[in-house]
Amino acid sequence: MVSTLEKRPEIFFALIAPIGINLDLVQKELSHALRKIAYTPEIIKLTDFIKDHNEWFDLKYETEFERYEKYIAAGNEFCKKAERRDALVLSAIAQLYRKQPKRPDEISYGTAYIYRQIKRVEEIKTLKQIYGRNIIFIGCHSPKKIRVKNLVSTLLNDRPADAGRFMGCG
Repeated sequence: MVSTLEKRPEIFFALIAPIGINLDLVQKELSHALRKIAYTPEIIKLTDFIKDHNEWFDLKYETEFERYEKYIAAGNEFCKKAERRDALVLSAIAQLYRKQPKRPDEISYGTAYIYRQIKRVEEIKTLKQIYGRNIIFIGCHSPKKIRVKNLVSTLLNDRPADAGRFMGCG
């Protein structure tokens, strides 16, 4: 006999946030809460597709600032070439299906999938169309001043000279 815990439906979350939000903290807190109710969180980062296909993109960087620039440019380039502003989220969904070849006939009970780094309205629309009421969108907000401070802090830890450049001062 299958226990009730084993038959919990899989659920989906999408974290929507502008640059500078501490998504690691949001992910950590959400994952912690999900584990408390016996769900296993699985993180799906949209940028993993870019990283996994680095032969298609110029991802060489020396600083954190350059990393931001390269990944943003690669994401924009991929969406432009695909002629779909939701290309990254579609790639992330395909990644999930590659890991679980028997989908959609067999699902992963008790798993909470967390899509990270949703940026475009088209990505939200696609996730809604695919998952319907089974996805929860979490909009992450922080005042611009704090987001800039987070970015500058990250850059200062890497190379102080880049902090002014990122803020448009260099």
